[in-house]
Amino acid sequence: MAVPGRKISDIRGSMLKGSEEDFDHICEPCSTEGQHIEAFRYCVDCQEYLCKTCVRYHKKTTVLKHHKLIDKENTEETLFSKDTSETCTEICSFHINGIIKFFCPKHGALGCTDCIIMEHRTCKIDYIPDKCVDIDDSDEFRDTMKLLDKKIKDTDVIIKNASAKDEEVDVKHDEVLADIIKFRKEIDARLDLLQKHSETSANKLKTTAKHKFRTVIDTCSLLSADMKELQSSLETSKSNKQNGKIFCALKRAQSKLQSNKIEKVGATLENINVHYVFENNTNIGCILSEQDLGSLYERRREVTSKKNETTCLIDSDKLDFGKCPTDEIAEAKTRSWEYIERTNINITRKTDMSKCTITGCEILSSGKIVLADYNNYRLKIVDVERKIIVADKELDTRPWDVTVLPGDQIAVTLPMDSLIVTIASTLAVVGRFRVKGQCYGIFYHNDRLYIVCQNPKAVLVTDLQGDIKSIIPLKDNELFCNPTYIAVSKSHQRMYISDCDSSSVAAVTFQGLVAAVYKEKDFLGPLGIVMLGDGSLLICCKSNNTIHHISGDLTQSEKVIRIRNLPQSICYNADRNEVYIGRWRDDLMTILGVE
Repeated sequence: MAVPGRKISDIRGSMLKGSEEDFDHICEPCSTEGQHIEAFRYCVDCQEYLCKTCVRYHKKTTVLKHHKLIDKENTEETLFSKDTSETCTEICSFHINGIIKFFCPKHGALGCTDCIIMEHRTCKIDYIPDKCVDIDDSDEFRDTMKLLDKKIKDTDVIIKNASAKDEEVDVKHDEVLADIIKFRKEIDARLDLLQKHSETSANKLKTTAKHKFRTVIDTCSLLSADMKELQSSLETSKSNKQNGKIFCALKRAQSKLQSNKIEKVGATLENINVHYVFENNTNIGCILSEQDLGSLYERRREVTSKKNETTCLIDSDKLDFGKCPTDEIAEAKTRSWEYIERTNINITRKTDMSKCTITGCEILSSGKIVLADYNNYRLKIVDVERKIIVADKELDTRPWDVTVLPGDQIAVTLPMDSLIVTIASTLAVVGRFRVKGQCYGIFYHNDRLYIVCQNPKAVLVTDLQGDIKSIIPLKDNELFCNPTYIAVSKSHQRMYISDCDSSSVAAVTFQGLVAAVYKEKDFLGPLGIVMLGDGSLLICCKSNNTIHHISGDLTQSEKVIRIRNLPQSICYNADRNEVYIGRWRDDLMTILGVE
């Protein structure tokens, strides 16, 4: 007859006969070792019958002493009356036959008996059946549910935002592609126009040459007809023995023969050049070697450098169509420079009416320096080695900035008259053209003049004859309050523009996008800019009499040296390793040695 509440192991134990006694329940742990011992208690948690020895061990062991031990005869009643809500049923993920019954508060770990013995023997362990009583109505349960609900809502918001941004990416992508296609169409339209212009020029050359040839042919035909008519007249008069007519005809023929009209026509023919060829525009030809149509930037984000407490608004994760960023990285690393004040040069002339204000300076190929003296309406050329002014020229209006052109010509901005004047190295004016707006900073690069203008605020790009090639508007009124000076990177598609009112320097692409902005608490009133060989910048800060050295990506800076009395303009001679600084209302120009 079956015993109520017995397990298969009980039945297996009761079948062990022979020389051993037959018990209703045997100790199951001992039976695994081949021993046949009568059970004394039943462990509800382990669901095993135990002998007296195993019961003593159960009560001594830390992880087992919480187990509920009952009389072996009451197993059926106890098991069937036990509250299943407090029964542990989760299988341990580390031990196949283990049930998770314990929790280690110190390590926040759940585990079975083997886990606790092996990993948490010295820890204070919570027995889950004891701890889980009425836990479904506890504050811990309610607080956890609230936190889970909040996290679920947070994730739902993030998913919603991510989905919206995912859709926005598609929209922006379409807009960017539309801009690229639009730009391509503009290029195509411009190239079509340039082609038409070139073809018109070629047609004009052809028409002019043909007109000249027709003139030569017509002139020669008339001369030939006259000669033939005289020849015929002479022959007729001779046949008719009309010597009087012969005499008259001879004199007319001799007069014609003395004329050099035929020789002139022949010379004209020789001077007509038909061997004209087409030479590619090198600026347009450079497009063929470009790797991209333009650069794509993410919106600017603010980055703070703790070292110098520098705020830099920079376009992170720059994307471009095929351009290798290694040059940008190299440009961002500033060399270790040292600056030593070597000397000062007196730049006054006897004819000067007031203190010098050098708003522009640039190095000529000879190593001399051309200065724009705003207060005295003059251009001056300084011989640095001899420390003297070797030439000067008075202008009708105040000059602001200068840049050197091929052949040592000089372009000068005259903001009061909105004029650009080109001057030879002898300071003779060779050309001038008017620009839209007041012109201040100027920079020559690749057969183009880049001119910072105000009213309206923009960068004008012109050729050397003054024809406008493009206008780059400076739309950010908070950033571009008073744009004044400009430098153009010779290796990258960007310009650097200083603004003394917003105390910032901005890197602007040729498409008008602001790529990066440098602002720092000691960076006050930036004006003159010069670019060094590694792509980094030296900038005059007039408001606190300092010169700052800034990396090309506008992320690193160090205050170089304090300059007395309002530094305004700056230029750099790489051959002499010298920096020249012009000041506001000061008769001295400072020379810094660079090491």
